[in-house]
Amino acid sequence: GVDGPFLVDSAGTSLYFLEGDRDGSGCTDECLDTWPPLLVEDAMPSDSPGLQAGMVGVVTRPDGTRQVSYNGHPLYRYGADTGAGSTAGHGVEDQWGHWYLLSPEGEEVSRSAAG
Repeated sequence: GVDGPFLVDSAGTSLYFLEGDRDGSGCTDECLDTWPPLLVEDAMPSDSPGLQAGMVGVVTRPDGTRQVSYNGHPLYRYGADTGAGSTAGHGVEDQWGHWYLLSPEGEEVSRSAAG
């Protein structure tokens, strides 16, 4: 489980960030098969409760596509999520790093298991 609100796109799909990734260079090539980036032409994260519009930005990825960011964190979806409300990607550690949900305050969402 996850404590508190977190960012989703307009389809209700959870949005994640990769720790330390600032310009999309942390997730390229085969990483994108698992973690598709939220691009500008995709559904914007407008339906999230508490969303602060001033934190929504855009970064240009190494391949030239424009990715939506929040509080400086490029946003990704997780391929193993099974629809709206699924948060299977939160706390994942893989070869690219650590992945977390983002709160409307632009910080890592805490896991309820941690209290």
